[in-house]
Amino acid sequence: ILSESFSDPSRIDTVKLNKDVIPNIRSIKNNTTIGLMQSDGYGGGTANMEFQTLFGLPYYNMSQSVAVLHTEVFPKLIQKPSISNNFNEKDRIAIHFNDPRNYSRNVVYKDLKFNKFIHYGNKGNKGYNVGGNYSDDSTYHLIEENLNKNSQFFSVITMQNHTPWTELNPIDMSASYPGFSDGQNKSLSSYVRMLSQTDTATQSFLESLSKIDKKITVVFYGDHLPGLYPESAFKNNPESQ
Repeated sequence: ILSESFSDPSRIDTVKLNKDVIPNIRSIKNNTTIGLMQSDGYGGGTANMEFQTLFGLPYYNMSQSVAVLHTEVFPKLIQKPSISNNFNEKDRIAIHFNDPRNYSRNVVYKDLKFNKFIHYGNKGNKGYNVGGNYSDDSTYHLIEENLNKNSQFFSVITMQNHTPWTELNPIDMSASYPGFSDGQNKSLSSYVRMLSQTDTATQSFLESLSKIDKKITVVFYGDHLPGLYPESAFKNNPESQ
């Protein structure tokens, strides 16, 4: 599960939060294998992070002229060493509620012989929005609806925490950054509220999976920071960007 723009705002210098935004995920992290991941982009680059997760081919090993791995590297691969190859073709499912043509994902998933690609163009999918995008909770429910007794592989990309950041709930949660305008702090507050909803939904999702009589491994990661913060936020710790 690639969690769109998921990151811990408390790790950004001088960001002020009125409460912990991700208490459930923080608790989960205390009882499982965790780590900090280096992203190749700030405020973007989701497709490249997805590519590296599927293929294990680091972006930094590519030519510096390469911008998008999906469209510039994937078509030239003679062998496509995707982790999905360890599963039967009929049991490979991709879920991403965006335009299936973005970064040629429809081509990539088809070439990797995914049996099903669930996107926002599919008819009959039900869900609700958070901050203008398809909610994480709805995406998690789609995973559950497509689970069966077979050994399956799901490649999932959420959309909830992508721009725009316009969420009002939970109303009692807020964040601020020194020097931000009211409008910028409003966006930052909306972003942390959306993270809070991710936190709650993820906890509920994992609890639901734990009740299923099947061994399930969940790899959950954020792909990059949101493009909300100024360069000054990373002055003392450039790698935190």
